[in-house]
Amino acid sequence: MKQILIEISTVIYKKLKLIGVSYRALLEDSFNNQLLLLKLGFSHLVYFRVSKKLKLFCKKRTQLFISSNSYQDVTHISALIRNLKSPEPYKGKGILYENEKIVLKAGKKI
Repeated sequence: MKQILIEISTVIYKKLKLIGVSYRALLEDSFNNQLLLLKLGFSHLVYFRVSKKLKLFCKKRTQLFISSNSYQDVTHISALIRNLKSPEPYKGKGILYENEKIVLKAGKKI
């Protein structure tokens, strides 16, 4: 009951940052879905389809905002997007949450 009241009264959002050389996000709208185009260092673009229940928008090409009334939907979609390129521990490149910090590992020492 408490969760239903919170979902009705507030908007839940998550911010994702794309960190890496030429990591970009582009948003396109279609009839019932939003199409998210991600350039993540692969040899091809990654397409991700999101329903109209969720609102996605990009202020910059490297920042992605996901918002909705449902906490479960927002966290699920943000986790799926993050799993496309999870952050690596040596260079710190990948998709991160807004307040996430990565402790970088030391590389090989000669």
